[in-house]
Amino acid sequence: MHKTVLVPVADGAEEIETVSIVDTLRRAELNVTLASIYQKGPESPIIKGSRNINIVCDNYLESILGQDFDLIALPGGLKNAEALSQCQSLIQKLEEQKKAGKWFAAICASPALVFEPHGLLKGEVGTCFPSLAEKLSNKSKIEQRVVVSNNCITSRGPGTAIEFALVLIEKLISAEKSAQIAKSMLAYIPK
Repeated sequence: MHKTVLVPVADGAEEIETVSIVDTLRRAELNVTLASIYQKGPESPIIKGSRNINIVCDNYLESILGQDFDLIALPGGLKNAEALSQCQSLIQKLEEQKKAGKWFAAICASPALVFEPHGLLKGEVGTCFPSLAEKLSNKSKIEQRVVVSNNCITSRGPGTAIEFALVLIEKLISAEKSAQIAKSMLAYIPK
């Protein structure tokens, strides 16, 4: 059975990060659900990204809250991170994910605005978008592009999004699969 990934988003999601996560993980044949955190409506779940690009989601978060995921990965974007941080059902799901020892990840503004204020970085080391670095309690690895700390993975921003996604594949599947996907995408990954 393929491993499952939840990518929750709201208006203001950073498009490069959102699409890089979903696209790269699907290339690795992971079962990825891109979910809008907004209330379910009669129309398709569409969010407007930080650069005014509409992104059609697979589902609404409220429709899949009962499902278990091997990974929950949050894209950044300031408005998106602020909205995700205020979504109590998502925060509860993230808390359960951490408690269960399952993978949870965030990039850009989300480590600082979602993980840190809700205690999800307690006992972890992380990184985030440089202008938000002061919000992190532990800044020892803030300059690293991607940080793995126990079952928490964080990254810095749009320019690190593919590298971030490849690390997610490495942790969920294997280093070999991550390298295979990187090669197929012609991705340059500095080590």
